[in-house]
Parts: sequence; C-alpha cells; structure tokens
Amino acid sequence: MKIVKALLITSATLLGPAGCDASTSPSVPRSGPVLEERLQQHMPRLQTTRDFTPTWTPGSTRECLGRLVFEVDGPIEWALDPLRKVEDNEPPLFPDDVPGDRRERMGYGVMRVMVSQPATEEVMEMHRDRYQTADRGASVAAWTSAVRRDEAEVAAARARGDSQLVVDAYERVVMKSKEELKIARNRRIHNFGFPGELATESGTGRLAVRVLLDGNVISLVSYVNSEEGNPLREEAMAKIRRDIKRMRLRAPGEVPDEPGVCFPGLFFADDGTTDYHAHASFRYVDRPNVAYSIDTGYRPAPGMGEGIAKQPISNWRQVLAYPGVLLTMPADDVQRRDVVKPGGILAGGLSFDKTGIAITREGDTKLDPSVRTYQLYAGMPGIEGVQAMPFVSMTMQGWSQQTYPQLKQQPPPLEESEKRFDAILHNLHLRHTTPEMPDYERLLGKQTASPE
Repeated sequence: MKIVKALLITSATLLGPAGCDASTSPSVPRSGPVLEERLQQHMPRLQTTRDFTPTWTPGSTRECLGRLVFEVDGPIEWALDPLRKVEDNEPPLFPDDVPGDRRERMGYGVMRVMVSQPATEEVMEMHRDRYQTADRGASVAAWTSAVRRDEAEVAAARARGDSQLVVDAYERVVMKSKEELKIARNRRIHNFGFPGELATESGTGRLAVRVLLDGNVISLVSYVNSEEGNPLREEAMAKIRRDIKRMRLRAPGEVPDEPGVCFPGLFFADDGTTDYHAHASFRYVDRPNVAYSIDTGYRPAPGMGEGIAKQPISNWRQVLAYPGVLLTMPADDVQRRDVVKPGGILAGGLSFDKTGIAITREGDTKLDPSVRTYQLYAGMPGIEGVQAMPFVSMTMQGWSQQTYPQLKQQPPPLEESEKRFDAILHNLHLRHTTPEMPDYERLLGKQTASPE
C-alpha cells in the first residue's frame, strides 16, 4: 500500500504543467490569426528546440523516426513485423523472436504502415494465396445463384403454409446471402505501380497494399467506402495514391534533409503537414536484453478529429501497471520493487518527465540466480495542432533469460542501461529540414513558399 500511495503522489506531480496544455484554445482553425496566436504562446519552447545544438558523440551514428532524429553509439536492430502475420496485430519481433513494445503502431496519412522482417518472394506468394481473389466474377455469380435459391425457399415455405417463424428464418438466410453478394461485388484488385505488388480490397472497405521492397514486405492498410462513385471513397483513394507516391526506401542510418516522416527502412517525403504516428523499438546488438521504444506523432488541433496516432500511456500509469515484468513471474518470487525517482531530463533542449520501476526477482539456485529487470519512461505531451511539437514518449525495457530463454545473457545493470537511455534522450530532437516546416516558417516571420 505504501508503494501504491507513493505512486499516486508521483502521478499527481507528473500531471502538472508538463502533463497538459491548459492554454490550448477549445476550437482552433487550421491557419489564420488564431493559430498564429497559439503558436506565439509556445514560442519559447519552439525556439528552444529549434536552436538546440546536439553534442554528437565522436564515432556515433544517427537515426530518425517520425519527424525526430537521435543518436546511437553502436549498431542497432529494429523490431519488425513477423512474416507469418504481417498485419494481424502481433507485436513486432527482433530476429530472435523477442518482442518490441506490444503497443507499437505506425501510420501515415490515412494508412497504417508495417515493415516485415527479411522476406523472400515465397513470402509474397504466401500472401497472394491467402488474400488475392482469383476470380471475382465467379464469386459474384455464385452468390447471385445463392440469393435466387434462398428466395425460392422463402416462396416455397409460404406456399406450404409454414409458420411465420420458419418463413422469418428463411428470410434471414436471404438477407445474409444478399450481404455476401454485395461484398463479392465490392472486392477489387488495385494497381499502385509497384512491381509484383498485391493490392486487394476486401469488399468490406479494407484496402491492403503489400509489396516486396529490398527484402522486406511493406504493408499499407486503410479503410475506404466500398460504394463506387461515392465522393468519400474517391477522396480517400486520392489521398492513398498521393501518400503511396511519397514513399521510398531509407537506408540504415540515413537521415533525409527534406521534410517528411521516417519509419524503419522507409521515408515518406511531404511538406511537413501530414498526419502520422511512428512507434517502433530498437536494441543495441551488444545488449539484446534491453529494448528502447520511441513513440511519437502529431496531435491534431481541437475539433479536427482524432487523427491516426494513438496517444501513449502516461508515465505514471505505466509505473502503476508495469505489465512487462510482473506478469512473467510469481508474486512470491519478487524480492524488491523499486520506483525510479521521478524527475525531469533535458531532451533536445526541452524538459521531459522521467520515471520508472525496477523489479528484483529472487532465484533459488546457481542455475536460477536472482535477476533485476526494469523499465524506464520519459516523455512530453506535445502541442495540439503544431507539427513542430509532436508528442514523444520513450521507454526502455530490460528482459531476463527467465522470460525469454533464447537470450544468451541477463540484462546489464540498470545504471548502465540508464546511461544509454539518457544519452539517446539528450540529443533526440526535431529533424530540421530544407525547407523548414511551415510552423517554423510562420514563427520566424518568413514567407512560406506555395506548392507548385
């Protein structure tokens, strides 16, 4: 109870001014004087991140995710979607099947974005066998016949004088067959210009594009209105085609200069205004027991809808729940629970909240020694309607061999992993581009060039 009470006090501290933006106007248009006024309110924070000068470590490399850039001091590997179910909500996995953050999700515009583990053409054939509708006409013909047959059954039941309950049962079968016929008519095969692509529309509005690029299956999933000629459908399809044309491969460590959004192995070039969500995990090759997860995205202005991003869980809630460790060991095996002292940390010139928890599990033998696992959390909520201030949440998770036997070592001490965690945060900042993002251009009084 003492621990829970302490955490509740901590949560109240973390939900202070840094946890919310009380100055946000309840209704803000996309542009104009009201938006300029809101941006001016946050001018000191925006200027801070703009003028931040990173202190890159000699010999280190840089990576990017979302609209952010950060430093890594050794080779890393990303957790990617497993080949067997590229889009079925399984957590991304590292090469040895250790998971990344189970809440990971990436999206751009109106599409969910997924990058698979290394794949071959045989994997694409597996997807073709599973998803491609080989003969749409035959399916429509089959369900057309089924509707006629079921309607005949209804007529026959009425002619026999069957009870209304029996007639109603036959009519429900007719309605189900008509629904299946509608779905069959709405199944479509699309072409977005990729060699060997598989682009299918399910008939219920789910559009999935899969393509093998540079040894990985890229999956783009969206939902559209299935009615041909519907204005909402035409608008959604135009957005999808536009955004797919913006996509290109991104080499490891490549940090583009132009505006856009980074994902593991991918880059979407844009003008700095498109909605996005980038949540991905990586780990250092020399420390496979420790995963670092960065969750970042755009928060739409009030009244503009939810957007594609799911907001991260706040730090204090993660500490209270801490599912990653407590669910993997019996309660009587937990020797100590230590809350990492809450505080602030500078990240890209801004102040992030930081806290965490460490669990010491008591072992019984030399073959089952005591081990300490941990999670750290840091983040800032961002500013609604300002692409230059996305929300950012970073998590570090230490895994034990008891949880994942395929790991060849126990996690390093918390103090060692925390130094890397803090180093990543220190230089994590908005990726400055040529040209700069429109938010910065307005703040600096520059004339934003109109797109041709």
